[in-house]
This record gives sequence, structure tokens and C-alpha cells, in this order.
Amino acid sequence: MRVGNQITVMSKAAEENKYAGQMRNSKSSQVVFAGDLSGDFALQDRMRQRKERALERAMKVVNDAWGVDRQMKEEISRSKDHIGALQKENAQLREENNELERQSQELKEAFHGKPESQEQQDLELLKKEIASTYQRLSGVELTEEEKKRLSEIHKKGLSQYQSRTLELEDHMWVNRQEIYRNEKGTRTEIGIETENAMVRGIHEERRKVHPIVDSQQQREKILESAREEIVTMAVKDAKEYLEEEQEVRKEEAEEIKEEKEKQEEILEKRKEKEDELEKFMTELPMDQMSDAAQMLSEVKRQIQNIVSEMNLTVEDIKGTKVDNFL
Repeated sequence: MRVGNQITVMSKAAEENKYAGQMRNSKSSQVVFAGDLSGDFALQDRMRQRKERALERAMKVVNDAWGVDRQMKEEISRSKDHIGALQKENAQLREENNELERQSQELKEAFHGKPESQEQQDLELLKKEIASTYQRLSGVELTEEEKKRLSEIHKKGLSQYQSRTLELEDHMWVNRQEIYRNEKGTRTEIGIETENAMVRGIHEERRKVHPIVDSQQQREKILESAREEIVTMAVKDAKEYLEEEQEVRKEEAEEIKEEKEKQEEILEKRKEKEDELEKFMTELPMDQMSDAAQMLSEVKRQIQNIVSEMNLTVEDIKGTKVDNFL
């Protein structure tokens, strides 16, 4: 990763390979190792902790989604099992009613029940009376005249044929009521229709929500966000590190500049003194030139000693030379 145009930020892992070692040993390298910033372990720990938190959060999102999906599948499976059990029970009840109907028909044949006979007509009314007790299921309601006739029949008493037939009829209505309850449900039990509606609703919800696919996408977003944050973390550390280095170098450069200005000031004063001496020499009579030359040479020597003690170099004095003419 690059910061600006000339500085490369590398991870601790990159530092451990041969290339990183060569880059570190190069004096001209402008490579900043992230592991060197903010005390290596502090930055590495922050990166590791951020990655671990992201992975933990991503796994929770996926696991929660799988949990929801698994719960939906379990609910569908439970509903289907319940539906299957109720349908099996209803099939058995219908089969039983078919058998009861067959027995009722055999009784009618055995007792020679004829539609026009009073016994058969009274039996049909007695069957209607049983049906009326299951009014919600049958929708049958007796008239006042029918109720009056039924009272007379019960008062007279039932024949063997009527009694046995009504036992079978009552049993069939009990079975019909149980089938109805299995289909519609009760206040305490869920029926086939409700279970089927629940299964359809869950399937529809799964098609809308896509929990597994959505969780995978959310997981990628979490991890990508963590990667970006880790990169930002490394860049921030690198920037702070470089700013501190730049500040230190700036201070050092200012100190060097101040020292150089002092040295230049001394050299300027030296040159002024030399110029004054040279001017003085030119104005002396010839008989005094020899002593003056020796004096000038001694002054130059003492000045050179001062310059040497100050560790001034040829470059520091910017090409200034002592006039060797004298």
C-alpha cells in the first residue's frame, strides 16, 4: 500500500521476507513497515483484535441466519408431520364410516325396511334428529312439527331395527365431527388447513427474505469493512510516524541552518578584518612591510585555528579563501 507518491507501507509479514530485509537495509528506501509504527505490538494487536471482532460478528450473522433457516425448516417439518398424522386419521375414519354405512344397509335389508313403511319414515326422522345435534357440521334444524312427532316416537319406543341403525348413525356422525375438527382445528388443536397455511407462509417468507444468501452478503460487507478499517489504521499510524519524523528533521535542519548562519557571520567578520589589514598594508611604507606581513600571517593563523576548532569545512565557508597573496 502507498501513502502519497513515494512512501510504501508494508505489513509485519512482508518485513520477514528477504525482499523486506533488503529494503530495510537500503539507505535510500522510503519504505515504512507498519510493524514499526506506534510500537509494533500495539498496532499489530489492534489489527488482530479488529479482525477477530469482525470474524466473530460475521460468524454470528451467518449462524443466526442458519439458525433462523433451520428453525423454519423444523417448523415446516413439524407441520407436515402433523398434517400427515391428521390425514391418516381422517382416512381411517372415512374408511370406518364406509364400513358403518355398509352395516346399516345390511340391517335395512335384513329387517326388510321399506321407504313407504311408517317404521322407515320414523327412522329417517330419528336420523335427522341425530344430525341436528351436530348442527354446525350438518346444518340441519328441526321444525316444531318434527319435534312433536319425535316426542311421540320416543314415547312409543323404538324397534330393534331402529335402535341398531341409530347406533351406527350416531357413530358415523361422531366420526364426521372428528374429521371436521382435524380439517378445521379447534381452540386448542391446529387443523390441517391452518398447518397448510403456515407451511405456505413460511415458504413465502423464505423466498422474500433469503436468510442464507443475505447473511453471506452481510458477512462479506462486515469483513470488507474490517479490512478497510485495518488499512486505515495502518495508514494513520504511518502518517503520524512520518509527520513526527518530518518534524524532527525539520528541527534538525533549522538547527543546522542557525549554526551555519553563525559560522557565515564569523567568516564575514574575518574577511572584514583581513580586508582592513590588507588596506593597512598597502598604506604602510616599504620599510614597515616586512613586520606587517609577519603580523598579518600570525593573525591569519590564529583565525584559522578558531575556524578549525569550530569544525568548519570548505563547503561551510562557501568557498571563502584566505588571501595567499601576502
